Amino acid sequence: MEMVNFPLIIPYTKTWYGKKAADMIMEEFSKCSAKSKIRMATGAEITCIMDGWVKAQLFPAKYRELKHKGLSMERIEKPSPLLRDFTNHEIAQTIFTFLFASQDATSRATTWLFKTMAQRPDVLGRMGEENFRVRDGDKNKSVSLDMLNEMTYTRAAVRKLLRYRPPITMMPFVAKKAFPITGSCTVPKG
Repeated sequence: MEMVNFPLIIPYTKTWYGKKAADMIMEEFSKCSAKSKIRMATGAEITCIMDGWVKAQLFPAKYRELKHKGLSMERIEKPSPLLRDFTNHEIAQTIFTFLFASQDATSRATTWLFKTMAQRPDVLGRMGEENFRVRDGDKNKSVSLDMLNEMTYTRAAVRKLLRYRPPITMMPFVAKKAFPITGSCTVPKG
């Protein structure tokens, strides 16, 4: 019964405890969003995905504010994309989804990578050599984004694996209303 999507949550069941935990996480993520908005408004450095999203909302918000005041918009470039302001709760919901949705996909991709590398020691060896090379022979050196960009063979192997064994096999999307992608291309409803 506890695995069934039942519309009624009975107190002190696993489902009830799960819902309570999810609500607490959402409350904390909402607080994080509020703090991120304050930090990004003061020009702080982006330290996480939430900060990046919040910072991306700042320029569009300023643009809309100036437009609403009726100021000349000739010298101001319209932001692309023109993000709306998201509430703390909306940001919390999205981060919550990222947290749990990506967990399964990451686990699957990592499992397939380990299995495939065990079957292909030649590929694993070449990836190891490349990793060692970009770290200048220091296996304790932290990997930076620039180093990852230098690992062309490793990136190609991972991309090939993701094509061969995608962690998410189907991602259906249906447009609920006509959705413009560019000025001349619109995805029709349905």
